[in-house]
Amino acid sequence: MTPEVILCQLTIEQIVAQIFARHCISSLDRQLLTSPLRSGADLNEREHTLINLVLDGLQSGLLKVVD
Repeated sequence: MTPEVILCQLTIEQIVAQIFARHCISSLDRQLLTSPLRSGADLNEREHTLINLVLDGLQSGLLKVVD
């Protein structure tokens, strides 16, 4: 299943919740979060905030990169 197909089934909020629940981000998570940006989709303010929370978590060491 491609990231685009999975993203149709999961919201950005659900993806971010899973990332923080596991305290890590995988390459699939990264693909799912960047897929809408690469496709030119417009993100709302809430989605931008959630993606920024992931970036902050990575910078602060709260989240690890795995895969």
